[in-house]
Amino acid sequence: MKKISKKAVCLILAVAVCFSLIPVSASAENGIPSPELPEVSISSSEPTKTPVVEPTPEITSTPEPEKTPIPTETPSQANEQEPEPTPKPRTADISGIQPILFRTVKQPLVQVTYHYYAHDVSEIQSSHSFYAEFETDGRAIMVSANKYPDRIPVSTDRFRVTLDGGIDVTGHAAYDAESGIISLPGNLAGHDLHIELYCPVSEITELPVTVTVSTNRHDVYEDSAVELTMPSNADTVSIPLTGVSGASVSQNGVDLPDRDYSIENGTLTICTSPLGGNIRVNAAGIFPQTRGRDKTTITSIRDENQIYYGYYTKYYWADGNQAFCLDPTVKGASNGEYAISRYLDRNGSDQDKTLTKIAYYGFGGPGWDSVKEGLFGDNDNNDSMYALCHVAAAYVYLNDESAFKGLGDDMIGHVKGMIASFESQAMPPEGFDAFLYNEGRANGQQPIMSWDYTPTGNLEIVKVSADPAKTNGNPCYSLAGAVFDVYSGSGQKIGTITTKEDGRGSLTGIPAGTGYYLVERTAPKGYAGHTGQISFAITSGQTTALEVKNIPQNDPADILLRKLDADNGTNVPQGGAGLMGAEFTIRYYKGLYSTEADLSGKQPERTWTVRTDADGYALLHPDYLVSGDPLYYGSNGQIPTLPLGTVTIQESKSPEGYLPNDELFIRQISADSQGVESVWTYNAPVVRESVIRGGVSVQKWDNELDGNTPQGDGTLENTVLEIVNRNAKAVIVNGNSFEPGEVVHTMMTDETGTASTANDLLPYGRYEVRESENGQPEGYLHEGVLQRTFEIRENGKIVNLNASGTGIKNDVIRGGVRIEKWDAEIDGNKPQGGGTLAGAVFEIISRSKMGVLVNGTLYAPGEVVYTMKTDETGAASTENNLLPYGTYEVRETAPPDEGYLHTGVLARTFTIRENGEIVNLNTADTAIKNEPIRGDLKGVKIADGTAQRLANIPFKITSLTTGESHTIITDRNGQFDTSSAWNPHSQNTNRGTTDRDGIWFGDIDTLDDSVGALLYDDYLIEEQRCEANKDMELLSFEVSIYRHNTTIDLGTLTDDYGKQPEIFTTANDVETMLNDAYVSEQTTLQDTVYYSGLSVGKIYTVKGVLMDKETGQPLLIGGEEITAETVFRATAPEGTVTNEFTFNSLDMDGKSVVVFETLELDGKIVAEHKDIADENQTVRFQKPEIGTNAAGPDGEKELDVLPEVTLVDTVTYHGLLPGETYTLQGVLMDKETGEPLLADDEPITAWAEFVPETENGTVEVIFTFNSVPLKGKTAVVFESLQYKGREISVHADIGDKGQTVRFRNPEIGTTLTGQEGDKEIAVSEEISLVDTVSYQNLMPGKEYVLKGILMAQETEQPILVNGKEITAETVFTPEESAGTAKVIFTFPAIDLTGKTLVAFEYLECGGTEIAVHTDINDEAQTVTLLPPPENPPKTGDTRTVLPYLVICAAASGLIVLTIWLKKKRSKKIRNGGK
Repeated sequence: MKKISKKAVCLILAVAVCFSLIPVSASAENGIPSPELPEVSISSSEPTKTPVVEPTPEITSTPEPEKTPIPTETPSQANEQEPEPTPKPRTADISGIQPILFRTVKQPLVQVTYHYYAHDVSEIQSSHSFYAEFETDGRAIMVSANKYPDRIPVSTDRFRVTLDGGIDVTGHAAYDAESGIISLPGNLAGHDLHIELYCPVSEITELPVTVTVSTNRHDVYEDSAVELTMPSNADTVSIPLTGVSGASVSQNGVDLPDRDYSIENGTLTICTSPLGGNIRVNAAGIFPQTRGRDKTTITSIRDENQIYYGYYTKYYWADGNQAFCLDPTVKGASNGEYAISRYLDRNGSDQDKTLTKIAYYGFGGPGWDSVKEGLFGDNDNNDSMYALCHVAAAYVYLNDESAFKGLGDDMIGHVKGMIASFESQAMPPEGFDAFLYNEGRANGQQPIMSWDYTPTGNLEIVKVSADPAKTNGNPCYSLAGAVFDVYSGSGQKIGTITTKEDGRGSLTGIPAGTGYYLVERTAPKGYAGHTGQISFAITSGQTTALEVKNIPQNDPADILLRKLDADNGTNVPQGGAGLMGAEFTIRYYKGLYSTEADLSGKQPERTWTVRTDADGYALLHPDYLVSGDPLYYGSNGQIPTLPLGTVTIQESKSPEGYLPNDELFIRQISADSQGVESVWTYNAPVVRESVIRGGVSVQKWDNELDGNTPQGDGTLENTVLEIVNRNAKAVIVNGNSFEPGEVVHTMMTDETGTASTANDLLPYGRYEVRESENGQPEGYLHEGVLQRTFEIRENGKIVNLNASGTGIKNDVIRGGVRIEKWDAEIDGNKPQGGGTLAGAVFEIISRSKMGVLVNGTLYAPGEVVYTMKTDETGAASTENNLLPYGTYEVRETAPPDEGYLHTGVLARTFTIRENGEIVNLNTADTAIKNEPIRGDLKGVKIADGTAQRLANIPFKITSLTTGESHTIITDRNGQFDTSSAWNPHSQNTNRGTTDRDGIWFGDIDTLDDSVGALLYDDYLIEEQRCEANKDMELLSFEVSIYRHNTTIDLGTLTDDYGKQPEIFTTANDVETMLNDAYVSEQTTLQDTVYYSGLSVGKIYTVKGVLMDKETGQPLLIGGEEITAETVFRATAPEGTVTNEFTFNSLDMDGKSVVVFETLELDGKIVAEHKDIADENQTVRFQKPEIGTNAAGPDGEKELDVLPEVTLVDTVTYHGLLPGETYTLQGVLMDKETGEPLLADDEPITAWAEFVPETENGTVEVIFTFNSVPLKGKTAVVFESLQYKGREISVHADIGDKGQTVRFRNPEIGTTLTGQEGDKEIAVSEEISLVDTVSYQNLMPGKEYVLKGILMAQETEQPILVNGKEITAETVFTPEESAGTAKVIFTFPAIDLTGKTLVAFEYLECGGTEIAVHTDINDEAQTVTLLPPPENPPKTGDTRTVLPYLVICAAASGLIVLTIWLKKKRSKKIRNGGK
């Protein structure tokens, strides 16, 4: 056994040695437990309420070092690592800062924060705060910043002080390392101070903290202490605390805010740092409360905030009354229940007397308001007044200067003056008691003074009238006999009071207090009983005088009287009369009276005049009051009433439309026994009124003349008039009632135009008199001023409506006339020859019985009222409202301007009977007719040179106005004459073949041999070609006929000899300059006319017309012939001139036109060229056609999507002109939308210019463009053929397959995996993902680029590694249109654990993106990154191998040791055991 034990021991030692060689980190990483190190807590696990203080802003931060365990260094080692002192920041100027004497704060003014840092102050590990106590002598402030200077060394170079949240005052501070006190200037007193101290984490240490607990349990004090040892970086202190109703906590003499501690589940948790030192807890126990005069317990409450006055205090209340803490040397008492320690003796010691007075007259006491101004003037700062009263009480209680802690000498003097003032006041009244509680100073408890007050007194009731104006001097009322029962607050009856004649009664010996009330059991005479309880309070030593008012009974008499209409017996007045506005005098008398005799000699107490409303009622109300004394009102002050007594009513003014009523009405108001305020004994009188009546007289007037005289043939007699009720109410007329708007009476005008009623027909009111429908007089319209409103206001009076502003006025009927001028010869409204019917002057004469008003002028019968003149149509017309109703004559005073005599039918008579109607004088029986002017011509025809008279020469006579033309022949003497004396007009009239034929211009039915043959006109005399004047220039001249029955002698007419003109033409298209033309919306043909034989200097006209070659008829476009003409002066006998024909030839494809031309001189054709077969005059029209076939360069109909692609459109054409230049313009259209396709926001177009060698052929238009935007689209090529800038043909068929090509739609899809095809991949220092991209519809042999990027599925944003996106790309050239390509992403992924990656891929060709696949939710594109495997071996990582190597080495050592022991044992055996 011993041998085995030695071996075991050796083995254990070897293994231990091996394990001791294994590094801690290595063992930890490999799951081998390492020896535990003692924990050093740098922050509490409990949540802290201590303010977290930021590190000093001026200290610059350095990058955070790698986290390492807290070193267990010796103090000397820590000192060696201590950083250089940080320079103090700049310090603010504080010379202008003043100390604050009083303020309310939520927390103590001085806070100290310790910052623990790692290597330097930029690495703050934790911060811990507490509130510090301080003292000031006015010159300096001393803050106890370090409670443990021997345990917590703080460098004097590393602290910072800020004032009021941000002002750096460090430079004004001094730190004493021995005492831990920081000194500051005294003018900073009362300001918030924040002190920051910096310590290395190596100085975290254990601190002893004593928590002293003192609990007041019914004035029995239980003291205990809890000794704690806590790390200096802790943030909370917790101790058990049970059976208390509240607690207050202070640390080293500083009361902590209530929010910084709490009691839950029997544990007191205090949020503060142990760096702040020892803690004291004052608590109040839980026990039953007592109330009343002899109470022994109270509930104490203190305010959460503190009052700073150089020191601190708080507001206290005991059972709601103000309380003062009495010892500044101990900390405050908590909220809770306390036993009263003792009552102060008002007759005892001076101290008790003075404290009693301070309790009564001090802040919040019953007598405070009586002394406040004397003590503090107009000061309204409650905090300062409370604080100083507290100091005064503390000084009296302690009789020690320690009560003045924090105050200066001046303020101490003021407090002593206050004490003297309190002492000079009278002793408080009986019932006021001051007491002390929590008087356990020896136990560190805060004694508090408060008070209770319970007075006594008497009650006197004074019964008064609530309205003396009603009751004084009125025998209907008395104040005697009112009975009251008096009750305590508990409802117990304590006495009864009965009033005497003066209304007074009393009850004495009532305990002071509140809650008392009395109830009136019996009301006095004439008064309403007082309802409800009357509350009152009794003050100690005083008599409470309680005035009780009773409301006099009264009658609300809402209606004083009612007015009625005597006719209808209701309160609805007639017509415009009103029951409103009647005034009544109301007189009120105190006392009861029955007759007018009883009232004789009596003076009314009050008098009023009231006015009735629209319903005839008069109320006792301000709204109805006209004048008089003030009204009486009920108890609510709102409702007017009548007191008990007598009222008389008498009308003093009748209402509108009625007669007055002087009857006197007497009414009494008496009391009732119900004891209520309102009585209802008044009876309102009813007053009846008779309405005023009158009549009306109305006169009919002419509205235009504004008078009582009719116009023309009119009359004002027999006008029917209606009288309408225009009142708001009905009226009674002739015993019948008529509602508003109804006709109450109808009457008719006499021969003077007047109509009247009786003088008592209409009741007072407003009426309308109006002309009835169709009731107007003869000659007048039912228009004008057809109604008038009038009022009946006086009894028996007729209202006269017989003036301009009152009469009924009608507008007279007015019309007009239209007169036509006729030719008497043809008996029609048409001039003959060159004559005109315009310009005839007419006068219109009044033939009426009375005068007429025309254009504002009054004309008597027989006067001309209007003059007018015929227009170019021979008509003259007036306006349709010119002439009043009447009879008129129209007569001609001057014939028309030309061609007519002042003979014929020259006057007509007509009447105006319909308004707005034009009387037409335009028939054979009514028109004004004139005879035309006629004359004749004569002359002699001879030959030039020989003076030979030429017989049988025809002369054509043509009217230049009407075109009427007739021929006359010369006789053997060359003479011709148109007069009837030469040849009767009726002889062979207008035959024109012999010198014996008569001639007549105008209607043949009107032929008259007694007048001239030619009408008034200008005529063209043209010599006609005949054998007798061959080779002679023919005569042509004009002559005028303007004198009636006069023959104009033309004299001798001679012919000259001359050459005949000739013309021929050549026509061509202006666009082609050939005889061939393309159809067009606007075609222009040019015809060149060649002429000869013209007379130099004369003016000629060339006139052309286009002829249809097929039909031989004029060409019609839109129903119109196509013509052109050119006027020119011949500068030589021969020359050329052109005519241009412009027209729409779109419908003339395949047609030919021929140009016919004539040459005219002086309006006569002298030459013409009209050959339908002449090719030179012919132009042929045609319409070219094109067709297209679009494809790729190799004829393919499906094109690739590339940055540059070529499309060839082969255009077939027909009907072109060889040798001419043409342009083809093409554009690609979207087959789906019919709109042009766009590439780079521009339409895709191409063009080609060519010169055809033959009429028919083909030409190619090449499109080169970026087809990427067109992927998947179908395109159709539209082509336009243009010639000289004009489109002559187009091929734009969106459904033409030959014009159509389709563009491929490249598409890609991706599958993202690991290199082994897995979708979940463990992260590592570097991983590779493979994205297999499938593609289709690509162009084989073309180079493409795939670009990928990895996205985070959660954020849909690119994944970033080291601030960079993860991208990859692959360049490939497909052999087929469909296939796959791989994109490989390689990147460090160690920090991407848990990420879900999605690959987005973009396909480009020639730098242009042609396809994408970016679906964030595509599972195929997605992989998930998992955490790395447990301890994966990595190249160069010895941490995982080293432990095994050490174990192997240990095992080897064990073997060697065993062998060595064996050898030693063998040697020992060999040596005999030695």
